[in-house]
Amino acid sequence: MGRRRRMDVDFETALARGLSRYVRLVADTLGLGDGGYYVQVEPSASAYLPLDGRLAAYPDHDVALIWDQVHGWALGIEANAEDVVPVRYLGGSLLPLPSLVARFVNRLFREQVSGRAEPPARLDSADLVERLRAYGRPQRKEGTNEYAGTP
Repeated sequence: MGRRRRMDVDFETALARGLSRYVRLVADTLGLGDGGYYVQVEPSASAYLPLDGRLAAYPDHDVALIWDQVHGWALGIEANAEDVVPVRYLGGSLLPLPSLVARFVNRLFREQVSGRAEPPARLDSADLVERLRAYGRPQRKEGTNEYAGTP
């Protein structure tokens, strides 16, 4: 029993560490700075990044970038203090490169069509934990003391 609990903790820690680092890389790529985002792994993995600015189509609503382990990234409007309503989904991959996420967001703020209006079919999450585990282990750039942004 103790061994099983240790495995659960390791799994949750690797997932949380990897997702936190991945979301931080997305936030950095968007120029959002430290903090200001929220990551959770229970009951399912998700993330929330509030964004500066407003969408022209929704001038009275704050905007946020959200991620979940089913549909990946979406840009949404904040309907109230607790709910973000997705407006567009990036689709394609659960963990696209942070630069692709930033391009998706920037296009939408420039009123260019990007992503899709409907949620994508459940994206492949078979290797999600392993891919996030790689984000949780910073990769040192060869021959330097710097770390690469992505695994």
